Amino acid sequence: MRSTGRFTILVIGEVDDLTSEIKGAWAAAHIDLLGPYTADAIINGQTLSYTAAIIDVRYDAEIMLRLTQELEEKGTPFLFYVPQTLARQEAGPYVLSAHPRDIRNIVSGLTAQQGGTFH
Repeated sequence: MRSTGRFTILVIGEVDDLTSEIKGAWAAAHIDLLGPYTADAIINGQTLSYTAAIIDVRYDAEIMLRLTQELEEKGTPFLFYVPQTLARQEAGPYVLSAHPRDIRNIVSGLTAQQGGTFH
């Protein structure tokens, strides 16, 4: 699904992944974060409008497979993220945090899937 105006990223993960600090930093970068929503809500057809998606890497393989199939069918770029609370404990290229570097890394990874542009 595509949104008009700002870049809107669907966050598929746990409620505590998205703090007010993180939301504020992304909003300051002119990016809307939608969610977080559970994987079940997305798989069961919740109607939402978004440009791209990021998925919590902690979901089990079966759920991730269903999510990625759903997003690929819609032509939606997606990445997997490591929550900020785990970033220091586990290695991962995409960290959902308030840090500008992490915001740029996620946006760059998503826009690269669309030829470097977003709507």
